[in-house]
Amino acid sequence: GVRLSRLSARGKAGFLLAILGALFGPRPDLVVCTHIHLLPFAALLKRRWRARLLLVIHGVEVWQRPRRFGLDRALAAVDWVFAVSAYSKAKLLAWAPLEQSRVQVQPCCVDLSAFQPGEKDAALLRRYGLESRRVLLVVARLSSAQRSKGGDQVLELLPELTAEMPELVFAVAGKGDDSARLEAKAEALGIADHVRFLGYVAEGDKPALYRSADAFVLASRGEGFGIVLLEAAASG
Repeated sequence: GVRLSRLSARGKAGFLLAILGALFGPRPDLVVCTHIHLLPFAALLKRRWRARLLLVIHGVEVWQRPRRFGLDRALAAVDWVFAVSAYSKAKLLAWAPLEQSRVQVQPCCVDLSAFQPGEKDAALLRRYGLESRRVLLVVARLSSAQRSKGGDQVLELLPELTAEMPELVFAVAGKGDDSARLEAKAEALGIADHVRFLGYVAEGDKPALYRSADAFVLASRGEGFGIVLLEAAASG
């Protein structure tokens, strides 16, 4: 009984077409909005169909009040909020005119049949040039808007760490518009030989990547939940 609109993920034009289609499509019982920036559109669908409205919140997008036209009216239309952590729930309630009883914590989860301890993957290590190295892994989006992930701090520690452990390599899995700056920083610190920027890693390869690392680090100053921490812990 769930209808997921894939058209809405195809840019702004696709999103607009999806909203128009939903306005004149079959009547839903429940509208699920998975980002607060889209809430005014979800509230429009609720009013059109007199449906219930569920908002899902994650992290940084609700830690401060977003500047969105019609947000107060849209929040008033929300029946329930699912927050992925108590921290994000508290941050939301600090500014949002919502009764606490309408906000529930629903933690994220990982597939424990995929993420579990195991042997290192020799082929994967060869692919990334990590064989015979001690691997310190991070999995994160490399966004200039979210430098709180702590990549800079780990790079700055590497000269000291590699002096003690010459075989150490910092493997960075993820991509984003901050990649070039971080690569240049590694060069400037003289540790380029101890850093591997792996770029985007397919979901199917992630369990083997975690198992092939010796340690995981996410030096973040704030996470809505941090699913990668669960994935790493589940992988041993």
